[in-house]
Amino acid sequence: MFLWIQALGFQALWFTAVLGQNQWLVLSFALLASSVFFSPQRRADLKLWPLAILGLIGDGLLTALGLFDFDHAPLWLATIWFGFVFTLNHSLRWLYNTRLILVATLGGISGTLSYLAGARLGAVNLPLGELLSAMLLASYWALLLPTLILLRRRWCV
Repeated sequence: MFLWIQALGFQALWFTAVLGQNQWLVLSFALLASSVFFSPQRRADLKLWPLAILGLIGDGLLTALGLFDFDHAPLWLATIWFGFVFTLNHSLRWLYNTRLILVATLGGISGTLSYLAGARLGAVNLPLGELLSAMLLASYWALLLPTLILLRRRWCV
């Protein structure tokens, strides 16, 4: 049951963060905090939070390389990353037993679609255009998601 609640909670967090950006940061933090508070395995979940830092560094690098352009410092993006790594122990747990090539494919598709949706909703600008940005993001996420899964396996056995 928590798996579905957590999956819906992450979607609520994503929409809150993307639509409200820094103006709704308090609500995004509240959604993130409720995920932690109600988790049946809080300690294991908190072990994954360094992976969020990895994601934020990656986004920072992509911003420095010109793939992303934000109108302001995207503090809201941190809530998405911390919430996302939380899904690795819950709604995305099924990825642990999935072949890495499929995880890479899913990462390439879903990660890309998430950023393209964020761009369409006005949370991020894609100065390189949608097509080139999508190709670069697909490659990036095809590497990133399997890496996150492998690190999760290592840290939360």
